[in-house]
Order: sequence, then structure tokens, then C-alpha cells
Amino acid sequence: MEGAFSRPKISAQVKVLDGLHGQTKDVQRQFNMTKRSTVLQKPPQDVPEPLQRTFIAEWREHRRMSQTTLAEAVGLSTATISQIENVKTGYKQQHLEAIARVLKVHPIDLLVCDPGDHPKGIWTTVKAILA
Repeated sequence: MEGAFSRPKISAQVKVLDGLHGQTKDVQRQFNMTKRSTVLQKPPQDVPEPLQRTFIAEWREHRRMSQTTLAEAVGLSTATISQIENVKTGYKQQHLEAIARVLKVHPIDLLVCDPGDHPKGIWTTVKAILA
């Protein structure tokens, strides 16, 4: 049995005694450490896309409304409104639409339009261009 493990580390040879015939059989097992380590690794997780900035805070301030007032009107907590405005958490479509109704703008205005740049809103600007 001394010479049984004399091969390199990537393979090992084990001698097994056959009890019925008294013969020695060699059983060789291959161990490839690089393959084994890749099998044990976790698959890469999908990296979520970073949250996009919105103009909710700007529109809220343009309407002279506090986070608390907006949160009560929409049915969310003040903390949630703060997190959405500071890009700490995402928003649901229904919440975006509710915020837009309260702020009297289109939902797209909250995503792409700063009230200082387009005081009439993006759709009014688009209609004026198309007319």
C-alpha cells in the first residue's frame, strides 16, 4: 500500500483486494482539481440594472408639496417616497401613475422632464412640435 499514492496529486491509485480470488486489482480514479473547483462554484448571479433617476422630487417641489403630503395622497409611506426620489429603491408602475395624478403631470414627465426645463410638460412640447 505504500506505493499506492506515489502518483502526482491530480490522480490517485487505490489497491483493492479481491476477497474471492485473493488477487489485487488496481482501481484508478482521476481527480482534476480545476474541474472540481469550477463545479463547486456558484453560477454567476444576474446583476440587476442600476435604478434610473426620476424627476419626482423636482415635480413635487415645483408643485410646492412635501414628501409627507405626496405620500398620503398616493398611499405610500414618506420613507418610500424618499427612497424612490433618492434612487434607493425602484417604483411600481401603479405608484408612478398615482404620483403623476397627484402632481398633475403625465407619468413620462416624471421620468424624463425637469419642470424647470419644460414647464408645460413633455406632451405639450411634443404636440407643439407636431402641430
